[in-house]
Amino acid sequence: MIPENISKEHVLQAIQDIDLNGVKDPLAKSRKYDLVFNNKSYPPKYTIALANQFANGEYLNHDGFNTYQAQDYLKNLGPEFVIKERVNDPIADLIVKYKKHVKEKGLHDELYKWKLLERFQGRPDVTKADFYEELKSIDFFNLIYPMGITVTHDLAKNRTEAFRECFKVLFNEEKPLAERIRYFNEETLKVYRELVPEEKFSHHQDERTIATYLTYHDPDKYTFYKDSFYQKGCKLLDIKAKPKGEKYVHYLELVEDFIREYIVGDQELLELVEPLIDSPDCFRDKNHKILAQDILYQTLDKQIGMERAYWRIGTTDGATSYWEEMKTNNKISIGWPALGDLADVDITSKKSIISLFNEKGSYKEDKRLLSRKAGEVFNFYSNVKPGDVVLAQEGASILGIGIVTDDYSFNDNYDFPHQKQVDWKIFHPKITNKEGLLTTVSKLSGMALIKQLNDLLMTNDNPSRTTTNRNTMESVPLNQIFYGPPGTGKTYDTINEAISIANPDFDLNQSRTMIKQEFDRLQKEGQIVFTTFHQSMSYEDFIEGIKPLKPNQEDRHIKYDVVPGIFKKICQDAKTPNLVGFDLAYEKLKDELTTTELLPLKTPTGKEFSISLNSNDNLTLHTGQNKEKQGTLTKENIQKQINGEEKFKGWEGYFKGVVDYLKSKYQYSENDNAAGKNYIVIIDEINRGNISQIFGELITLIEEDKRLGGKEALEVTLPYSRERFGVPSNIYLIGTMNTADRSVEALDTALRRRFNFVEMPPRPELLSPGRMYWDFLWKHQQEKRDNETFLRSESALFDLLGAGDNIKVNRKEIWNSFENGHPKNESRISLFPDSEFNGINLKDVLVAINRRVVKLLDKDHQIGHSYFMSVGSFDDLKIAFHSKIIPLLQEYFFGDFGKAGLVLGEGFFEPREEADSELFADFNGYEALEFADRPVYRIKDILHMENEDFKKVIDTLLRKKDV
Repeated sequence: MIPENISKEHVLQAIQDIDLNGVKDPLAKSRKYDLVFNNKSYPPKYTIALANQFANGEYLNHDGFNTYQAQDYLKNLGPEFVIKERVNDPIADLIVKYKKHVKEKGLHDELYKWKLLERFQGRPDVTKADFYEELKSIDFFNLIYPMGITVTHDLAKNRTEAFRECFKVLFNEEKPLAERIRYFNEETLKVYRELVPEEKFSHHQDERTIATYLTYHDPDKYTFYKDSFYQKGCKLLDIKAKPKGEKYVHYLELVEDFIREYIVGDQELLELVEPLIDSPDCFRDKNHKILAQDILYQTLDKQIGMERAYWRIGTTDGATSYWEEMKTNNKISIGWPALGDLADVDITSKKSIISLFNEKGSYKEDKRLLSRKAGEVFNFYSNVKPGDVVLAQEGASILGIGIVTDDYSFNDNYDFPHQKQVDWKIFHPKITNKEGLLTTVSKLSGMALIKQLNDLLMTNDNPSRTTTNRNTMESVPLNQIFYGPPGTGKTYDTINEAISIANPDFDLNQSRTMIKQEFDRLQKEGQIVFTTFHQSMSYEDFIEGIKPLKPNQEDRHIKYDVVPGIFKKICQDAKTPNLVGFDLAYEKLKDELTTTELLPLKTPTGKEFSISLNSNDNLTLHTGQNKEKQGTLTKENIQKQINGEEKFKGWEGYFKGVVDYLKSKYQYSENDNAAGKNYIVIIDEINRGNISQIFGELITLIEEDKRLGGKEALEVTLPYSRERFGVPSNIYLIGTMNTADRSVEALDTALRRRFNFVEMPPRPELLSPGRMYWDFLWKHQQEKRDNETFLRSESALFDLLGAGDNIKVNRKEIWNSFENGHPKNESRISLFPDSEFNGINLKDVLVAINRRVVKLLDKDHQIGHSYFMSVGSFDDLKIAFHSKIIPLLQEYFFGDFGKAGLVLGEGFFEPREEADSELFADFNGYEALEFADRPVYRIKDILHMENEDFKKVIDTLLRKKDV
């Protein structure tokens, strides 16, 4: 609390002190809010803490009050004291990214932390008789490095009592934390040296390990720690990181500040997270310590919301392969053991690594090689981050593709001791990579390769994707049509398919709102075009035509011009050269030079020279008639020339000549954003247009082998513009076709031959009661409905589905077992067995209707599951029948209520008028009575039926005997 005797004068004294001396307490710096006084900004907490020094003779510890108390106190001093939220607050940005991530993905990957703490909080118990078994029985998962766990078990087994005493001191809250950490680290090292005297081997009882012990023992007071996100957090806050041994104490102070200023008052954040950990098997985390760590870890280390990078990692030292070791231990690693543990050194840049190499006397004869190798080590240590994709390679062969899962560690038991944990996804894929050859750590930039990697990873992560199941983009048909009865999700899946082609990185397992936003973005940027064919669609609309121009005021006659249509325009966009980055262009140049002894080039002024490839993969310059060697054009210097970092007097023309060649031959560009783009034309109701008229001569050109660059590539001369035209190979055509449409019979045979047809039948299994409740929970989680809306909607759904007592009693348990994401597999759906519902089963309704329609018509006239997908109450179901299903059946049967009645049952119908023997006029030879007695029906007003009456109507449809 803030002492009451701090006055306005004391605050003014504090402000004056800040003006003179600045902010001397880094932990009290402003993060989210500023005090604005006389148009100058001051940190509210520091101002109050300093004011207390003037009022009471001592600086007020900022742990004793929170930022909101400071703000309220200052605002009450007068209108000249203004509290203003800071702009561009980097910590607030982390919170925004985290909340977006939780909304989309939940805590699926990190929930294990809360679960482990619920199981093991209060442990290790130092009073246990068998302390070895006590430690061995605790699952530390990946919160301690594997070698750290191994050492822990060894010490507990072979030096049990000495190790126990170390834990007793560590858990003794009467002593300062810094003292306990120092003691534990030093004493466990002494004990470890009794077992392993060699000093080169670490005992791995570092601050991360110690933090894990403390957090398990008392998770209300401590939280997990990693040096990687601590360092990144300090840089973000512009605070100097503490030295080894003092980091965890400093980190906890930052976490406390983070919780007070950003977490406690963020109701949206807490409402997002609390339902996800509201489970008997999850630690409650009432002080938000684990949440704070998760935010920092996921935003700073895993970099959620940020693009991932792609890296080539070599697996040999030239003589020995370390791949099996990397594969078995789920890691990537590099050599240079003499450098020691890089975490023990203040590594800020490549220069730090160069200094270490110089200390060890490495590469002293070759400064260029020294610089390059230092860059590789620095990249591995600092720039290869969790979430990045790594390719373990031997030469051009890719041995494994994985995702980095943890930050740097040093294991002196291995020849390749610098390591990072990896989740290996794919082994020995059928692709190769020549980019970054002869380097141990190389960042990849080739867009074609990255696209292949993303496709492989996407297929590996989700082999049962409803849209595609492929190993590479090349396996996706260039022309395909989704066909089926109305309401089977053709347009829905078309959108998914188009996104997966245009942006393979996009995660389709998220809310429909997010998917539609991505689709709209791709449409706006021109990668996706959506059109609908109809009877009036023409060649002029789709390919090109002569169109009148908007007249100017002075024009006396109408002017015309040749205007590209929908398809021609997107083909023109798709023909934009696939630009590539420098690394890929240079790799292509190296490949060319392996088969060419000398490559002749010219400087911008026309001076001739030649280049060859030397043993270091750099370029040797040759000039004159005898092609004499004049020196080396290194890759690094070419990049410096491009970036303007350095000028090479007398050599600029040679460098420029190489760059110009890269641009002309290999489409090198400093901006390679257009590289590898795919373009998609979606044609809804493709069967409704006159295909021969719309496509004209281009119907042949859309075939895969007739595309530009194909084996049988063709071009035609367009009739209006007289331009030569071909269809690029990165244009994808996706059509939809409603099989209930009578125009299907007239579908052009030429179109049938050139498209892959993908059937989209009704899927009644999506309407099982268990699936419906599962989808309801998913939708609630995505939309984050308030509790009242959720309960009201759930009650309506239970009324419709007739949820039995079993599901209601166990509802809490079912909700807790619901995991984030939207996995469509029966092992998860089985949590909600159909037997627990005793009311309307929409799956049965759809099956019954479609079995009857197939008998009366054919399978092409069934109705789709999507008509029921949004049903969540009786009112929704009434509207679905009234507005969609009944009108569709009337259209199918041309208004014949008899056949419609055979499908729906008599419950939906009522007589429109009574029999009337006097209805018809007399006409000789005709007996009118049989016509007069024939009943005439109309559809009941189901929209205003009571729910119980409507349920009886559905029962008649299902032929339930007790109705």
